[in-house]
Amino acid sequence: MKFKIALLILLVVSSIQTSAQAFMNANERKNRQAGPLQIKALEIIQTNLKSEFPLLRMHAIEAVANSREMSLMPTITKMLDDKDEPVRFAAVLAIGDTQYSAASYALKKRKSDPAKSVQVAISYVLTKFEVGDYRKNIIAGMKSNNQTLKANSALVAGKLGDDSLAKYLHEILKDRDSMDKAKIQAIESLAMLNDISTYQKGWALLISKRADDRVMGIRTMEQMGGKDAISAIATMYRDDLIEVQMAAAASLAKLGDPQGPQRIYQYFKFEFDKLDRETRNRANVQATIGLGYCNQPQLTKYLKKMLKDKMPTTRLYAAQSALIKAKTTSQIAY
Repeated sequence: MKFKIALLILLVVSSIQTSAQAFMNANERKNRQAGPLQIKALEIIQTNLKSEFPLLRMHAIEAVANSREMSLMPTITKMLDDKDEPVRFAAVLAIGDTQYSAASYALKKRKSDPAKSVQVAISYVLTKFEVGDYRKNIIAGMKSNNQTLKANSALVAGKLGDDSLAKYLHEILKDRDSMDKAKIQAIESLAMLNDISTYQKGWALLISKRADDRVMGIRTMEQMGGKDAISAIATMYRDDLIEVQMAAAASLAKLGDPQGPQRIYQYFKFEFDKLDRETRNRANVQATIGLGYCNQPQLTKYLKKMLKDKMPTTRLYAAQSALIKAKTTSQIAY
């Protein structure tokens, strides 16, 4: 009997050691496969996840979500306890966007977060993960008089992809008390839901006098996709502001249209050095986002350059792009 028990223990220990070794080998293979651009990108993101500035922590979380860098999701899950509401909100969205269901228990423990927007975000993710049906919380948020909560609730309604929530987004647009930020978010979310009314609303944003609205119009068209949306986005190459042109180029690159990479290359090659610092910084953000969807080898050197940019936000977007690019192309030499 003692011999059988000893043999069983030996087999269990051997199995654990084998599993551990397999895990270590898998990590070693992953590290060997990671190119220098990826390693640099991960360093940038990890540094900013610990930044003293909430905005940089938030951008770092978004970079993880947009690049689907799952190795950093355990760190993101710990940031559900961050002291700043926008950071917690971004962390919850990242869990939902990456479908990181391992964080479900952590989210359930935090359903009563002191911030209503975070509560609504958690409701979105738990509903998406089929842990429960919390759509009533999202609907209540869209009906709120708090415009930030209304806008954030509209955002998660679009992300959830539930057509039944479209009518509440339309109510936001009809409500005279709704502020622009809530209305514009409602339009983008309707685009996420493929609402047929969105195309005309997107055009209205594209011709707005405000640059931020025009960028949101581009994003709305991007959500819709298709030939008509691509044609609409391409018209923004005639915009007076180069950052809006770059936002259009980034969206076209993301949609797989060759006009996007062509315009981004033209910017870095011929226009970058001619701009004043402030204008260049604004344009860099949009162009750098687009680099993640450009597979042309001649653009790689500009991605390397943006990873070393003086602006921390630009470096973060470059890191995001490097990770996205690595998932769609072969290893790039740094």
